[in-house]
Amino acid sequence: MKPEQTQNWNASDELEGLVNDWCNRQCGADQVQRLEELLLDDYEARHYYRRMMNIHAELHEQSESAVENQKVITLPAKGKNRNRIFAWGGWAVAASVAISALMLQLASRKAEKPIAATESQSIEVPSPTVGLMVNHSGAQFAGLEDDMPIRFGPGKYQLESGIVHLRMTNGVDVVMRGPATFGLHDPKLMTLENGALRAIVPNSGKGFTVQSPEMAYEDLGTEFGVFVQDGRSEMHVFNGQVDAHQISTNSKVASVYDGESLRQEGPNFTVDVSEPEMEFPLPEDVGFGGWLSQQPSTIIPDGLIAYYPFNYDPELPEVLKNEASNVPSHRMMADGLVMGARWVSGRWSEKDALLFNQQGEHAEFEIPGEYEEITLSVWANIDHLDNSLNAIMTSTGWSPGDLHWQILRSQDPILAIHEIAETGSLLVKPIELGRWIHLVAVVSKTERRTRFYVDGHLAQENKLPADALVKPGKVWMGDWKQEADDRYVKRNFRGKIDELAIWDRALTGDEIKELTHAGTPSMLLMGRTPEVIATPRRKATFPAPDVSIEK
Repeated sequence: MKPEQTQNWNASDELEGLVNDWCNRQCGADQVQRLEELLLDDYEARHYYRRMMNIHAELHEQSESAVENQKVITLPAKGKNRNRIFAWGGWAVAASVAISALMLQLASRKAEKPIAATESQSIEVPSPTVGLMVNHSGAQFAGLEDDMPIRFGPGKYQLESGIVHLRMTNGVDVVMRGPATFGLHDPKLMTLENGALRAIVPNSGKGFTVQSPEMAYEDLGTEFGVFVQDGRSEMHVFNGQVDAHQISTNSKVASVYDGESLRQEGPNFTVDVSEPEMEFPLPEDVGFGGWLSQQPSTIIPDGLIAYYPFNYDPELPEVLKNEASNVPSHRMMADGLVMGARWVSGRWSEKDALLFNQQGEHAEFEIPGEYEEITLSVWANIDHLDNSLNAIMTSTGWSPGDLHWQILRSQDPILAIHEIAETGSLLVKPIELGRWIHLVAVVSKTERRTRFYVDGHLAQENKLPADALVKPGKVWMGDWKQEADDRYVKRNFRGKIDELAIWDRALTGDEIKELTHAGTPSMLLMGRTPEVIATPRRKATFPAPDVSIEK
């Protein structure tokens, strides 16, 4: 629940000045960072910012409509900024979208830094962030060996392979397939030296332009593709209108409409109604399509003993099919049994999931044998944490070897093994509600520890004796088979789960991060990096039981 704004609250001179500078496109990198800090720390500051941006957008809309018929477009010279009149259209909306997107990322501000422009670029920009990474599929950028960045500043980039889905701060979606060399100038201008892209342009991004070496393609709404190779370019309009400008003559040469293509080679160009010669990537190629090509069974097959992708079969709705192959006979797991849970849409509209809502709704599996190491991975979207303990996956009893993987009401993850005391550092990574998150539990007698990851980050670890018994047996997903003396009466999970994978080895942190990136529906929704707290879990506050039972 959001706090109410205090009636006597007034913006500080610093906040007021930063917001005014932002609206006037005069914020430098340090000022943007300071503005982000102020917005993160104070709800009233965020409320003030939204109010001021609404006022600014309304005033700009009125002024823009008054001069709309007199607007002159000047094409940017190569390697230089666009004319301010050309770049200004829709900036108020762009600024609002930009800060909104940045606020989504404030939690990960320390971990994610914007990529700086290359030394060859000299571009005036209102903000160090031009676009945000929505998602990618197998993307590799030249010179970027670390984690895939989320924030992209102005500069030149080389996508060596894979597909990326970027969202400009004015809401324009750009999907590119590697190899591609491109430059980001501001939210309404990018250059494409080679490669193919698709741009999906909302009203807030009207005027978005893709510039090739010889042409500048200005969108007037709403979707088009551009291909550039060896100085020649091809542009296809899927929906709406795109104006083509020839850079060498600084003039508009054509308006291209639905279903039409423009092909340019040197100073010559033609416009006709024809299908594009290549396939322009779609957002779906990165999301659901990317997941289809990068499922756990494909990217990390070593040691995989069970894989349930949650594919709904209308003829067998009660069956959760295990699609793992080449599994040793002593590790083979049967299909799961769905009891009461309902089939719904998952991480993508094309993906299936199970919805768990009421007590007793669960999916049942058998994990046979004892384990030196085991890794469990699920994708979940949690609606509520109503109970003291909320079961992700638990052995149906509480005997030696049983495993309970749960979330506390306080949004903390917990992985418990029967008769194993929880010791060691607690790494805090609160479970966020209402979005898809990747949860991984790792048990290793070899490493003598258990690990729990959230969105690729280590969230909890505990010491594990070398002689510990790990034998999950029959397990329930979404609830726990209550025992007579259970002090926690309700443990049912409320939310959706759409994937389960199990390995009979301990995955590494890098492998888990790879799974997270391959399966996330949007990198913009990744949570904050966990902080280390010295308090061991066994000394931390544990929820009070639902009932008291006298022994």
